[in-house]
Amino acid sequence: MCSQHSLPKRLLGDSMPATPRLVTKLWTLWLAMGLIQHLEMVQELAGSEELIVPVRARASSNDGAAGATIGFHVDKLLLGARHYEPATGSNAPYGLMGLSQLVLPCVTARDQRSDQTDNYPLHEGYQSEPEKQPKHQGMWLTVKGDCQDAWAEFELPANLNLSRIVIWNWADGPEIDRRARHITIQTSTTTTAAGSLGQVDYNISHARLALPDIHHVAARAADLVYQFPPGTRSRYVRLEQIEHFGKDPRGQVGLAEVLIFAAGTGATSGVAESSRAAPPPGKAPWHLFLDNHVIERSTGLRRILHHPKSRGVVLTADQPWESNIGGPMYVGRRQDGRLECYYRAYTEGLKEPIGYAISRDGLHWEKPILGLVKAGGSNKNNLVPCSPPVDLGQFGNVTDPDKQFLVSLGSGSDWRLKLSFGKQPPDFLNDPKWQTRFTDAGHKPSYKLALHFWDNEHQDWVFMRQTPNHPPTRSVARWSTRDLQHWTIRPVLYPDAEDSTDPRYFDEIYGMHAIHTEGLVLGYGSWFMGDHTRPDMARFEQELIGRLHMKGPMDVRVLVSRDGGFHWDRTVSREAWIPHGTEHDSDDRCVILYTAPLRMGDEDWFYCNVMNGEHGAPYHDRRLKMQAALYVQKHNRYASLRAHDEPQILITRPIKVTGRTLQLNLDASRGEVSVGIGIDRELQIPGYPPGILPNFVVRDRQGNTHQEKGFRLAECQPIRSDCIEHNVHWNGNDLKSLLGKTVRLYIRMRDADLYGFRFR
Repeated sequence: MCSQHSLPKRLLGDSMPATPRLVTKLWTLWLAMGLIQHLEMVQELAGSEELIVPVRARASSNDGAAGATIGFHVDKLLLGARHYEPATGSNAPYGLMGLSQLVLPCVTARDQRSDQTDNYPLHEGYQSEPEKQPKHQGMWLTVKGDCQDAWAEFELPANLNLSRIVIWNWADGPEIDRRARHITIQTSTTTTAAGSLGQVDYNISHARLALPDIHHVAARAADLVYQFPPGTRSRYVRLEQIEHFGKDPRGQVGLAEVLIFAAGTGATSGVAESSRAAPPPGKAPWHLFLDNHVIERSTGLRRILHHPKSRGVVLTADQPWESNIGGPMYVGRRQDGRLECYYRAYTEGLKEPIGYAISRDGLHWEKPILGLVKAGGSNKNNLVPCSPPVDLGQFGNVTDPDKQFLVSLGSGSDWRLKLSFGKQPPDFLNDPKWQTRFTDAGHKPSYKLALHFWDNEHQDWVFMRQTPNHPPTRSVARWSTRDLQHWTIRPVLYPDAEDSTDPRYFDEIYGMHAIHTEGLVLGYGSWFMGDHTRPDMARFEQELIGRLHMKGPMDVRVLVSRDGGFHWDRTVSREAWIPHGTEHDSDDRCVILYTAPLRMGDEDWFYCNVMNGEHGAPYHDRRLKMQAALYVQKHNRYASLRAHDEPQILITRPIKVTGRTLQLNLDASRGEVSVGIGIDRELQIPGYPPGILPNFVVRDRQGNTHQEKGFRLAECQPIRSDCIEHNVHWNGNDLKSLLGKTVRLYIRMRDADLYGFRFR
């Protein structure tokens, strides 16, 4: 998912001086401490993940199994998992480091020399290796010339439910051009038989990932940690299209270590017994900087709204029964690893028809013939007899496994008015009895309604939608129900005094898709800029005050609610998050988002409805066309607080420490970030009354400090990476001693963007 994430970075600080004797003493001390810590963690991590020992491996070159005479053949990548010792947290001398918060102390006096020509960055704590060749014994390197499209593949002991893959790049100091720059991760749902390595159909390509450009780093953390999508099962894993950082086409590319994990399901043949990695990301919410909720002081910083990158149109009306398409209304993962998409497939003679498409990569979509709905005298189409599903488990604050997904069913006078819950979305391809997997839950007053989330505070189900009877402009209402029978409508979001009243671009909120995520409600608002200079394009309706204007472009803006959708913070919604196209015939002159994001590696993918013209505009030369377009951004990177060249310190409001690790979502690749943790204490300044003064960040005039010993800014290992989940380190300390305490974070930033933080 990103570099420098999820696994421990180092035990010893980068700047700590060392000698061989000191290293030996420190190694003994840390081994003893690590054993205690490891034992404490066994229960905590039991059942979360299991380290897999692959059966065999192949590669594009240097994969001969002739034995140790071949220096870096691909079989050596199996040694790190095979020799991992849970008792010590080490896999020396065959791996870069052990897991479970215990790594080898690999910093020696040589790291302090001004002459860096012989500074090999790895495994200088291995006593058995000569000083001039401190390489561990588990690396793979291609032959010369195999450096642009190399690959390596692994056979696992069974068809397993994969959790993640952890990769360390080639890191032999003087040979940095051999490091891998990009890797594509693939698995197979079609080849499950043992012994098929070399003949595997890798039908699932998960992600094309970039590895960080890291040079000489002692005791480095993993360079790449990729979380497989839930439900990914495979016996085979392939690393494809591996290219190096170098420019010489005759060069080589290599990897230092590859560890593959499966979700813990009890004993599994071939799994390293009791070998546990850190658990995958759970429900610990991120504090995002979409508003000022967690900020005490942000002096000197700027809030920046980041715009997703367009990947263009990915789905269009291309079937005889489709006159146009809208949506997508839902995009998610099937149990077989492929993606599925529900969208509006406008078909003559049918009310709100829904089409179904599948994809292996999210870019190229197929529309299977399902035979479920009759259209135009034939059922040879991809239409489905239900509404798009809603993932209430991931985005609706629902924990009941029987209510993870919602669909709307019903016919006749009850057409799509019946709400039904299920554990999984319908499987139209393999399950003819899919309707029996859902249970009746209630009714809704309109087929246009659904459920967005459950609100714990007010104990009701909520759907955010345009308000009926909207004088004099459109607005959004909170549609709610406690029993899924009786509904209440309350308008909650209008244009305000800060919005444009320019008659050419009169701001209105057209609609909203809301998700419950990171402990808040995130709204993707459809913003309409009405053209009031065209009164001929306005409508009069008896119940309205004023005109309902119809002509204008639309874009998407981000809003935040922390009380279940009653009040909305508009800090970042004063400008478009996904802007509309600049020209009348732009494919994206109108942009609307109807569905939750799809997580792909370390990115969020947003599938939007786009239209090549303005809403309600009378074009005489063409027919308006709606399509589905894809927009992509790094996970949770909606907005950041940015510091420029002069260092600034962000001070948070008091927050409770709820985990042993602090993670940051940040881009410090061009600068630096460090964190201090403090507890408010009353300060007495001569001549002034006593007070709580968090702005005295480091020391007051009498030398006092709010910062906790062991967690001060000066004790934090500086962060200089671009990562969505970077673990903060304070010279080997974790946050166990601060668990449950109320603290402030003091985040010092220089030339960096900070998107959020969390404890886990």
